[in-house]
Amino acid sequence: MATDIIQLGGPHLILCKCGCGIDFLGRRNKKYFDDKHKAKVNNERRALRIGSLTEIFSEMSNNLRILIKYYPRSNGNAITYSPLLKEGFNPNAPCVMRKDVKTGIEYRALTNYYFRQSEDNKLIIIYKISHENNTK
Repeated sequence: MATDIIQLGGPHLILCKCGCGIDFLGRRNKKYFDDKHKAKVNNERRALRIGSLTEIFSEMSNNLRILIKYYPRSNGNAITYSPLLKEGFNPNAPCVMRKDVKTGIEYRALTNYYFRQSEDNKLIIIYKISHENNTK
């Protein structure tokens, strides 16, 4: 078997940086065998970076699902708060605090659903604000 002489400016034998163990011929600055191997590494990095946020995103997503479900019942009127809690609504999950300029009342917001609890935590009011009106 004849050995090919690889020139300085030509292709080099490279070990894929994703850890798969594949050797391939390529440019000096090429790190991965193909785009799938590069994507695998980038996905793993992203998962590590946002890993601590997944629980928070899950709580926020669950709260939004519950607000969407109970909005037709509330539609700007107070409804009992306990059914939301039974479904796993977490009022302490991260959300945006908004203050009504006219009334001074504070609301919590998830996307375009706003809610306000009564002081005794027995009632909740859910509002839906359209995005075109939400430009404050």
